[in-house]
Amino acid sequence: MPDKPIPVLELETEGHNLQEAIKKAVVYCRNHDILKELLEENASEVLNMLMTEWNWDDALAVRFEEGQEKGIEIGEQKRNKDILELLKQGISMEELQRHLEQSEMSPQ
Repeated sequence: MPDKPIPVLELETEGHNLQEAIKKAVVYCRNHDILKELLEENASEVLNMLMTEWNWDDALAVRFEEGQEKGIEIGEQKRNKDILELLKQGISMEELQRHLEQSEMSPQ
């Protein structure tokens, strides 16, 4: 491992833009056996991650949406399981329909 830090900031202050500095730093790391295997296999993914600005608001929005989707999925699975159980118990389709309408109206 080299004695001095990877030269991203150095390159940026020498007039390179940040993207070019990051690309040169990745090449530097690969040439100096710093995460060489990872960079050889995943260089484009690493560059994409490094060049993408992190935005907490976007990250939280994505997490919220994923949570909603997961909650809906769990709710649908539970509803399907409950329907199957009621059908096994011999409930009529009319009773099942009333039950489903009532459960949609009542708060969980």
